[in-house]
Amino acid sequence: MHRTSLDFRLWPMGVIFLAILLVAGCSEDNTPTQLTDEESEAVEPTAARTRSVVVYAASSNSQIGPVLEAYTTETGTKVNLVVDDYAKLVAKIERSGGGSVADLFIATNVGDLWHAVENDIYRPVYSTLVADQISENLRDAEKLWHALSIRARIFVVNTNLADAAQVATISDYGSLGDERWRGKLCLSSSSVQGNRSLIAYLIKSHGVRNAELIVRRWQANLATTIFDDDSELLQAVADGRCPIGIVDSNDLAMFTRDRPDAPLAAQWFAAGSPVYLDVTGAGVTRHAENPDGATALLEWLTSGQPNALFAVLGLEFPANPDAPVDVSIERWRRYVADPMSVSELGYFQEDAAKLAERAHYP
Repeated sequence: MHRTSLDFRLWPMGVIFLAILLVAGCSEDNTPTQLTDEESEAVEPTAARTRSVVVYAASSNSQIGPVLEAYTTETGTKVNLVVDDYAKLVAKIERSGGGSVADLFIATNVGDLWHAVENDIYRPVYSTLVADQISENLRDAEKLWHALSIRARIFVVNTNLADAAQVATISDYGSLGDERWRGKLCLSSSSVQGNRSLIAYLIKSHGVRNAELIVRRWQANLATTIFDDDSELLQAVADGRCPIGIVDSNDLAMFTRDRPDAPLAAQWFAAGSPVYLDVTGAGVTRHAENPDGATALLEWLTSGQPNALFAVLGLEFPANPDAPVDVSIERWRRYVADPMSVSELGYFQEDAAKLAERAHYP
């Protein structure tokens, strides 16, 4: 069994971006071809594109694009990239049926990865190299997808408003239901996938009844109305509308990168309790025209430096435990990863949605 804890090493962001620029500058234009909707559904079959791989990605082009460019530079393999909303990409794959032109499909959270598995999007990848690079708790039990990057669902505090002594007592997610936080908590919508999967995590960890009690206590402690997304929540905490909230670690990292003077800090559990991890993952599609090429790309994406490149562009942690991590989030490496398999949380997604509805958590 591979390691289930994250032993992060450091690699400054500047070094990583310099590496990208140097690699890209040593060759002709290797930028992945961005396909339109019509083009993505009219890619020629395998015989006509044996040296190309088609990637469908729900992640942003700014995160995956430079990494695929480096792959083409290193291997000579052309990559056709389609970036779109998850639901639209799945619809394209399902419309094409057995003639799918997507070889590799990247989804950005556990909920979407579970949905893709349920809709028979992926095929198993029996690669010893990928298995050696990605720990068991960060991949599907049937090897249908493997994590590329990791982020944690954490607390963000306004350092000017939050009482340091109270913050120091936070021991787990249930702590924000304590009466001491009455009228002080900010939450984003339960439809935010990070919250939906966090509720699934609570159900898996504590059972439905106790998980619902935690969510109801959160609701009782709200400082203001529910926000549509984490970006709005971060703005509210920074502006002082509430001293504490729950967000993804990469969203906080991006916000403070753009606003370094914002009075925000990440809060990890005082007792070293595990935090919920979400992942961006990738898998070879069931009807891939070029499955061997897609598998080779997945092996490369999960290897050390390429995995670090992908993670740093999203200010996330690499899924490969031996890949270096960006120095800007080094101070957050002290969290302890829960050895629970993230793929197991897919089974609790529907229960999480029902719980949120019962608790009147919009």
